[in-house]
Amino acid sequence: LCNSLTRVSRHLRDEGWLEIMYDKESTSYSQFLEIVRNLKESEYVVDYHIQNLIVFPPKTQLYDHALIEDGSLLLQDKGSCMPVEALSPPPGSCVLDACSAPGMKTSQIASKVCGNWVAVLGGKPPPGAKVIAVERSTKRCQILRDILQRSRGDKVTTVINQNFLEIDPQEYSEVDYIVVDPSCSGDGMVNRNALADSGISQEKLANLCFFQKKLLRHALSFPNVKKVVYSTCSLTREENEGVLEEVLSDIKNWKIAESIESWERRGEGEGYSACLRTLPYEDLC
Repeated sequence: LCNSLTRVSRHLRDEGWLEIMYDKESTSYSQFLEIVRNLKESEYVVDYHIQNLIVFPPKTQLYDHALIEDGSLLLQDKGSCMPVEALSPPPGSCVLDACSAPGMKTSQIASKVCGNWVAVLGGKPPPGAKVIAVERSTKRCQILRDILQRSRGDKVTTVINQNFLEIDPQEYSEVDYIVVDPSCSGDGMVNRNALADSGISQEKLANLCFFQKKLLRHALSFPNVKKVVYSTCSLTREENEGVLEEVLSDIKNWKIAESIESWERRGEGEGYSACLRTLPYEDLC
């Protein structure tokens, strides 16, 4: 909402960055990953699957870059961008982000519902474009507000400092889409280059799954919601396909839908081929 990919690329070129170009039609995903692995300092490439996602070499220091400070760029790994890409809410829709802090994902949602509208250029967003960002932690809620202000996501976002489970679905009949990205074991983030054992206890894992199922069931109870994306940064089956398996066995009017068809790595087990999975050390995200 602060800028466009074209203008950001021009800014980077003016600073001496080189964009590595490739033809997606003739480039396989494995070939793209090789391009990413071979990126040199001051080189970048536009992602293979996600529009407006730029890939920089490892250890690139961008935290104090002008494009970060003015909200034109947000630092986010690809795996964390995929839930919103899978949701793909059209411009003018209303999306609820159930576990929204720190705010990069919420900003990505705001960009989606606003389509090609760039806030800094003036004008108005598409009619109906709205994001409802729910965050139970007061401290994290302030971080959320700060990031949304910097990204201009606040132009279409209402922040609610409340537990998502306490939100009354009947009061949010305008909600078309929901993202549920709950707390998880996080074993997929232990080491993105050489995945290690997270060492989580079975008791903690069971408690996490219990609340993950409650959150997903609550999301599916909103009266007019069309599509819900459930995601974690965990690799355990219990927190992913296992949650879907139990919840969907109780709620019969929902089914798993295809998304990001060009993504090759899929869910584990029969009936979960429509789900998306990433492996940090293979997908580099």
